[in-house]
Amino acid sequence: MSFIHEETLARYQELSPTLFLQRVIFGDLRDHMLTVYTVINVYTRIMLSLTATEDLRLDYVPNTILQVPVELREIMRKIQACAVEAYNVLQTNSRLPSDSRSRDILQVISEVSQPIEAIDRWAAAIEGDLAMKGWVVPELRSKTPARVASEIRQYIFEVNQVLLFAQAYALWWGRKSRHLT
Repeated sequence: MSFIHEETLARYQELSPTLFLQRVIFGDLRDHMLTVYTVINVYTRIMLSLTATEDLRLDYVPNTILQVPVELREIMRKIQACAVEAYNVLQTNSRLPSDSRSRDILQVISEVSQPIEAIDRWAAAIEGDLAMKGWVVPELRSKTPARVASEIRQYIFEVNQVLLFAQAYALWWGRKSRHLT
């Protein structure tokens, strides 16, 4: 575990898992996801509104069985749907019925991680595509779709840092509670 995680974990070790859920999962993580959700929605709306994006396609999408070019607009819709899914997971904590808050934390991490990983895969495909690196979008302050994807991936990286930290906390708390019983 990195030093920053150890330092952050030490700061939050005094929190009970219930408070951790409130402050980190349904606080910090939700805030990060709101930023991701907002950025993706703005970029998707812009990409969908531009007539020049109608014919943009990615030639290759890694980690898929797709052998045909995929429309940039379709990928942006998929990224947007994943952002909505991840953000919706973080809207309520009343659905956590477990008697173990550390299991609840791990459950939320799992549910958020799946769409986050999909966003990262799709954004990586855009970021690595030669056509997406060369096409400049004047409406996006002259950014390329690859640059937009890179920005999205940076936000996803930040979300993943919180997810990794929360996982470390949940595992630490689970070990601690087993030693107390």
